[in-house]
Amino acid sequence: MWLVKSGTDDNVPDPGPEPDCQQKVAVAVQKEKQTCARSLSELKGKHSAAIRSCEKRNQELEDQLREGMTQPKREWKLLSGNLKHDDEARSVAFSPDGKILASGSSDGQVNFWDMENSGSLHQWNDDGAEISSVVFSPDGKQLLAADALEGNVFLFDVQTGRKVEEFTGHTEDVNSVAFSPDGLRFASGSTDNTVRLWDLSTKASHELTGHTDNVLSVAFSSDGKYLASGSKDRTIRIWDGKTGAFVRSITGHSGQVRAVAFPRYGFSNLLASGSNDKLVKLWNVDTGSLERDIPHPDTVVGLSFSPDNRQLASTSYDKHIRLLSLNQGDDIDFYHGAINSNAVAFSPKGTNYVASAFVDGSIKVWTSA
Repeated sequence: MWLVKSGTDDNVPDPGPEPDCQQKVAVAVQKEKQTCARSLSELKGKHSAAIRSCEKRNQELEDQLREGMTQPKREWKLLSGNLKHDDEARSVAFSPDGKILASGSSDGQVNFWDMENSGSLHQWNDDGAEISSVVFSPDGKQLLAADALEGNVFLFDVQTGRKVEEFTGHTEDVNSVAFSPDGLRFASGSTDNTVRLWDLSTKASHELTGHTDNVLSVAFSSDGKYLASGSKDRTIRIWDGKTGAFVRSITGHSGQVRAVAFPRYGFSNLLASGSNDKLVKLWNVDTGSLERDIPHPDTVVGLSFSPDNRQLASTSYDKHIRLLSLNQGDDIDFYHGAINSNAVAFSPKGTNYVASAFVDGSIKVWTSA
């Protein structure tokens, strides 16, 4: 069973109401403030009691606006259970409904964890494999797992936990896999310096070349328009998400690009990247321009956007996991432990989980009410 553990590093802010709700609050309050301001102007020099009343209401409206636009606190708690690999945990991913967490490890295991009833649903193991990346299909029925030893990609049936297909084509390790939003294609990035764009039904692949060193991370935009790849050559390359045609190269990192991530819902032109240069960078993919730099104390290896796109989770080799504010809020030092984390993942809309894969084989999951 799951056990709930409280701690000083488990409190992070609620993402707050949806942006459209916040906007409605702000508009409504501003309208009443304008009405009150007109009344103050008309009453100037007259009726002191009425003026005091209107001034008081104006202050109340200021407080209401501030309260409506401030992200309220949400208490997160660390869950502990039997989420443990025998070797280094490399990757985590939530199913689209948030009910299953998948993890992959250096001991060749793929685990399917039940987020509702606790414990393991399925476990697959191949001693000759090293699972570097896992990702669910958009419908949640399938899971891809990348093999960092043999250069293959495995496809699993989520209901049974069985491997149903194997994709071969890369000549070296596969470091990252990503499903297209329509579920018809997937991408893989490899130590052979290439990205491959695969047709799931025919198993045919299109080799995308241009990187001059290992491809470490791949990601699709939420609308499927773009495919991004981050490389040890310090560049990000943007490809057409359907055809694989080269779009542009993005430069700016002074170290290898270890992670790339798009928001899961909307904002398809926003890309985050993490690097050995100790920076998270936010990019406008349409133009290739840099939007923001977010410094870290050490190498950034994992990124994940929150479902409401207000926060970006980052994990770095300073043994910290951070929730980075993408608007005007404060960045939160979400976790600070004794071991490094390799990956971090937000659960999808309607659920409240953050998961991370650690070098000691453990999978930590936080939840909030």
